[in-house]
Amino acid sequence: MLTFDAYLNPLLAAGAPGIWAVSVFRSFGTLIFSLGSFVSGTEGEASELLQLVRTPGAKEATEFRPLSVSAADAALHWWIEHLNLLFGVLSDLSPFADREGDYQPAKHLEALLTFEQIFRRTTSMLVAHRDTNARRTLLFTILDSMEGVRGTNLITMFTLGHATKVLQRLETCIPSPAAEILLPTARRAVSALEEMQQGFFIRRQLGTVTVDLQLGPGNTRHLSVEAATALYLKILRDATHGHGSDKESSKAQTAALLAHHDGEIPHDVSLLGYLYLIDILAHPERLPRVLFRGGK
Repeated sequence: MLTFDAYLNPLLAAGAPGIWAVSVFRSFGTLIFSLGSFVSGTEGEASELLQLVRTPGAKEATEFRPLSVSAADAALHWWIEHLNLLFGVLSDLSPFADREGDYQPAKHLEALLTFEQIFRRTTSMLVAHRDTNARRTLLFTILDSMEGVRGTNLITMFTLGHATKVLQRLETCIPSPAAEILLPTARRAVSALEEMQQGFFIRRQLGTVTVDLQLGPGNTRHLSVEAATALYLKILRDATHGHGSDKESSKAQTAALLAHHDGEIPHDVSLLGYLYLIDILAHPERLPRVLFRGGK
């Protein structure tokens, strides 16, 4: 029971900072009670002493649309159905074999631990509404873990075009009633990533289409705003180990990108971790090939 809560909690926190349901653990299973609508999960002022220690959090209120009568039931059914499909993949031994077809239990265990870690950290990211720094750090570790189970790298996951395509797929494959609960947060993630592109203020002042990085005498690199934003987020991710590139070839580009952006990172950018978790759940059929890793 305490293990399964890891896989249910992202659903319960899907509308954070709004709460649409609560769960109760019993010996026979988990009971989930729908509230019928999104209810604010935060208070305007500190509700406990620890919250008197101020940390930067969300700067804008989140608006929620009313839920239809069937939304809660549809979201719960979709989530459980796709968890079942996910567990079907994770309980199959074949993706965890080597090139000779021999089962590798260590490889299997690592995958199980990785998925539980992704779900737990996604929940922690969703509920960190009052702490932008904690939420962003959790985003980076979530996406680090997802690289090996989605088959896409960090730069791709930070790219607006890719995030938009993922959201469009989800809009198509998730039934409308379930989407009322499951997709508002994913939409906020994509909107925040698009908003972040406006932070390249030098480009705006010069009126250029691209972000033009001066990397040295006679060396200018022209990046689309989309590519520059993805690289900027990658720099922030790398900076969890401390700012400053270890690669000589990257130092000039890193410094130029930091200089070109105003440093305003929308709070909801971190919700990209939730967007890609929903994508994993929606398409478990892609997992066996990625998890097999050519038998490595």
